[in-house]
Amino acid sequence: MFNERLRSHLRFCGDNGKIWLRENRMLLVHAQARGEMRREIIDSFGLDSARALFFRMGYASGVRDYEITRVNPDIITDVDAFRAGPLIYALEGGVKTTIKKLEIDSKAGKFYSEIRCEHSWEGQAHLRYYGESSEGVCWSLTGYASGYTSAVMGETILWREVGCVSKDMDYCTLIGKPIEEWEDAEEVMRLLKQSPIDVPSLGPEALTGKKVSPVIRIKRPSQLIGRSQIFVDAYKLLVQASTSQITVLLQGETGVGKEVFARLLHSGGARSKKPFVAVNCAAIPHDLVESELFGVEKGAYTGAQASRPGRFQRANGGTLFLDEISEMPLSAQVKLLRVLQEGEVERLGGTEIEKVDVRLVAASNIDLRPLIEEGKFRADLYYRVNVLQITIPPLREREFDVLIIAKKFLKRYSILYNKKLRGFTDKAKQALLDYPWPGNIRELQNIVERSALLVEDESYIEATHLFPLLSSDDDLGFGIDMSGGLTANQKKYGKEYCDAVLSGKLTMDQANTMLLETALEKAKGNLSAAGRLLGLTRAQLAYRLEKKKE
Repeated sequence: MFNERLRSHLRFCGDNGKIWLRENRMLLVHAQARGEMRREIIDSFGLDSARALFFRMGYASGVRDYEITRVNPDIITDVDAFRAGPLIYALEGGVKTTIKKLEIDSKAGKFYSEIRCEHSWEGQAHLRYYGESSEGVCWSLTGYASGYTSAVMGETILWREVGCVSKDMDYCTLIGKPIEEWEDAEEVMRLLKQSPIDVPSLGPEALTGKKVSPVIRIKRPSQLIGRSQIFVDAYKLLVQASTSQITVLLQGETGVGKEVFARLLHSGGARSKKPFVAVNCAAIPHDLVESELFGVEKGAYTGAQASRPGRFQRANGGTLFLDEISEMPLSAQVKLLRVLQEGEVERLGGTEIEKVDVRLVAASNIDLRPLIEEGKFRADLYYRVNVLQITIPPLREREFDVLIIAKKFLKRYSILYNKKLRGFTDKAKQALLDYPWPGNIRELQNIVERSALLVEDESYIEATHLFPLLSSDDDLGFGIDMSGGLTANQKKYGKEYCDAVLSGKLTMDQANTMLLETALEKAKGNLSAAGRLLGLTRAQLAYRLEKKKE
């Protein structure tokens, strides 16, 4: 049952050039080319470095493949989980595995197994280039088995080759047990630790023959993450504006980070030690906007039981951030314009003039110019607040930044919820890139937080964790049937068939007739062959054809 379900997870999507094994993107690689690469690495870096590198690659693959079994209903016991590993590796073209002995109890920490592996590409490649070897050379295989079994057991399990095709044997024999039960455990641990390979001759200057200038990176506060050019350009404007007192209008959709930009504009300038006051104009009732912004005297209106300063007075010497300025009523716009021109504030119901020194930063999630034409926003105020406009790009236009920002949020919420999350699966990353993000960074933050809260500890965030309404079906494309042949996505084409009938384009009788006729055409009139295509016996097909004639 698991083998059949496993095959259903493998999809070949020729339209977009991707192969998926459930949530992981895969590659179909020539075994001979892989063998040639292996030879190049051995010749360039030495046998020990190559062994360590391929072992770690296999180990990482084994750990990732274990994730496939964690959500599979067919996997119930430790034995089920372990037996799934060889099936997955075989599907990937690794080896054919026969389990000769297995003792496993993850709760007790006990494990011992012996397996026989046939058709190892590594052993065959080694024989091709180096001849027979005195020791096992299937490093990716032992790494994969070690990584997968370690994930199953929750502790480090090491597999070793005690027999290998490179020793002129018909198959490879592997033994696996806890790492502490091996005599040379320290030597093995060295394989698991990544060590840099010193290759000074492969630097950029050696490759080009020219002096290469260092990459210039703009230092940014931790609140701003991204490397898309459109975002970098906006940040450069922010840096330039922060060194002056210029009035700035931040333009951008909801959730792009306008207040973050405004706060950085304040903190990067001469007013950084003075107050930063933020006001959302849309959150204040129209009849209270003036009192909130400019202050109110006691008794100015019913309910004004005490005098209090407005936001301008509170921000004196610092920065006032007016978000969603497009929502400000016209009556308040007139007074705002006067304050900006004269630097003077008069409280509602008051008679005294107060001097204020405030830098204004305004923000809007819509273009203000159409509002001017509609008479909803004053043209003179627009030109006053729009001395320098910085347009913050929406997330959908920052294709290089989505994953960077998502990883930053995942790290934050992993700490907050005390979890060790391993990251996003390949399919989850693709879903993040494909989504249009109408809510921009705020929406991304919320989605990652929800996923981090709900997903199990020490696991990957999957596409359906991020977007629960996303279909859990694999991408449209081709899978493989039990005989290993490619088969079309039945759900895709079955849906098209149903849609045609339900929309009235075809009747049930017409659809069935077309199906029978197509099968006969493909079978060149042979009833037995046509019946096999339809999953019918010759007699059943003949009966249906006779019924159609009646």
